[in-house]
Amino acid sequence: MPFQKLASFGALGVAAGSLGLYALLAFIFRPLGHPGPPGHIGGFDTLGYTVYLIASAVPITVIALAHVAFARQLQAGVVGAES
Repeated sequence: MPFQKLASFGALGVAAGSLGLYALLAFIFRPLGHPGPPGHIGGFDTLGYTVYLIASAVPITVIALAHVAFARQLQAGVVGAES
């Protein structure tokens, strides 16, 4: 299989990209104070943001770990084929 090494790098890229997407979304959805009436802030409050971070971290972590495991399987196949 000549494309196993390339597919392995692609799987690692998906893992890194999913973690990067999580970091980007965490940055976008962070709570901010907005101008307006006193005491008014828009967007997520701290509790909602914390719940969002935890709830979105679980599937992103599962996706990243599955792709890392898949990349390791592909790399093991490349090493076995070269021997």
